Amino acid sequence: MTRKVWLVFLIMALVVVMLGIPACAKPAPEPIPTPETTPEPEPTPEPAFEWPNEFRIASSAIGSGDHAQMSALAPVLEQSTGMKVRVVPEDSIPMKARWIREGLFDGTPQSPGEIASMCMEAKGGYATRDGGPYQGRVAAHVYWQIFGVYVRGDSPIKSVYDITSDTRVALWTVPGGDTIVDAVLAWANLTRDDVIIVPTGSYPAQMRMIPEMKADVCCVGFPSSSVVMEVEAGPHGVRWLDLNAEEDPEGAARFHEFLPAHVIGPITSGVESSIGHWGWGGSSVLWTRAEEDPELMYQITKWLDENYDSYKDLHSLMPDMQMTELRKFMDCTYLPIHEGVIRYFKEKGMWTADDDIRQEFNVGMIDTYITAYQDAMTLADEQGIKIDPENEEWIALWADYKKTNNIPVFRIISDINEIKALME
Repeated sequence: MTRKVWLVFLIMALVVVMLGIPACAKPAPEPIPTPETTPEPEPTPEPAFEWPNEFRIASSAIGSGDHAQMSALAPVLEQSTGMKVRVVPEDSIPMKARWIREGLFDGTPQSPGEIASMCMEAKGGYATRDGGPYQGRVAAHVYWQIFGVYVRGDSPIKSVYDITSDTRVALWTVPGGDTIVDAVLAWANLTRDDVIIVPTGSYPAQMRMIPEMKADVCCVGFPSSSVVMEVEAGPHGVRWLDLNAEEDPEGAARFHEFLPAHVIGPITSGVESSIGHWGWGGSSVLWTRAEEDPELMYQITKWLDENYDSYKDLHSLMPDMQMTELRKFMDCTYLPIHEGVIRYFKEKGMWTADDDIRQEFNVGMIDTYITAYQDAMTLADEQGIKIDPENEEWIALWADYKKTNNIPVFRIISDINEIKALME
């Protein structure tokens, strides 16, 4: 074979080898398919709160401080929310409690002492079959006010110890009105039998009895009310009789035997002549049912907080509706707070574990009275005793039941450790 032939053969062999190399090579890996990603759905915005058509407030009588305050707040709340805000004056406190209980009204400004010591403990006109204790809640702080005891500016009475058997004492004839008079007279070591009682059916009327000379002493003077402003501006003015617990702790102790849930302290707001004098009272709160819509109560609380500047100057008592005042009230309240209010305070970081303990204790106190009152009414029915606040036999049965079963009274407990001990 010639050299040329060998050269051709070699070239062909190389061509065959080169053509065979791709066949032996590893196949290129198939690309990994990219998984299809499903976009996360955008969060559905919470629907805007729809305010109810109407919000109903049962206030005290025309001429009272809370009626003026609520009447000033109503148009601002209406314009902002679109609700129709009705403020209905009513002088009967048990009637207002019944309206709240039955859901006819959404709230009523009321003294916690009245709610606890009278309504929850079923005293006086509350001791009816459809009255007495029920689960209600605090929805807002309305005002802080110390009530005063006053006489005409030219009266010879300059101290509660100057009250004598000839003294005419105005008595507002509502449940609790007699207890207030009893407490004030007890300070002076007196009873209603030691004075001349002059009854009246109206809260403003009992304040006007002093300048009209129909009575000598008014035990429920509301220094911020338009009626007291009117009385002070009269030709004789007013004189305030001090109930100073620091100077007379024994008198204060006798007073608290009748009104253990009220504070005693100096008057800080109201007519000029009252400032600095000592009286009795405390907070007023917006009281509502426990069943009241939590979302509505949350929104009301939020509105009061966020819109404070729009109503704070409408009445001298309006600054007491800000959240800091409600927070201070929570530190010593014996009444439970509404669930919607609690939710707002939790969001603001203004609700604590101690508040949970106090809330549980306060709810439990009302439960205790609800059960006790039902039991007492059952006993009365079994014995044929008519359940009527005018029936002394029924009132005695209920009082004996509470005493026999050691039912505690509502009172101010500032120390949370005392509450914890009572719950053990």
